[in-house]
Amino acid sequence: MLSGVNSADNDERIVSESGSGQLILKSGPAKPKLESLNVSQWSMANLAILYKLLEEGHLAPNNILDYLSYATRTYQLFLSHDVTPVFFYDREYRRLQYLHKFRWGTDVPHIQTVFLKSKGSNSNKFSKPPVSTSKGFKPFSSHTAGGKEICKNSTPG
Repeated sequence: MLSGVNSADNDERIVSESGSGQLILKSGPAKPKLESLNVSQWSMANLAILYKLLEEGHLAPNNILDYLSYATRTYQLFLSHDVTPVFFYDREYRRLQYLHKFRWGTDVPHIQTVFLKSKGSNSNKFSKPPVSTSKGFKPFSSHTAGGKEICKNSTPG
């Protein structure tokens, strides 16, 4: 059963119902901000884009593996990069692919350099370990948080 609520701004349809809940498809003119997405939402959108590209003839069936290869590489980026910059990279890649019609999965080093920074890079000033000017402070010392020295002598006595 497919039912819906339609207003001037959005469309909401119940796609499926079961005892545990409903699957609702929401659409509207406003796109969510990339900063607010998670990987699951990106994944669903990625599949919807694949379907739309095929349906509208912008992706030939014999190029599906190229698109899936690109998607796989993007999933791999999530492992080594912060999520939001990967979303921006993906948006720019898709824009350039649409404009220039290059093969899906083609490496575009420039946008990788512009958009992607590895997780744990020191680009954020808050990610650095705290620095103290107190006497004897070492970031990787062998003292407990309370200041007691952890035994360095391995021989009993």
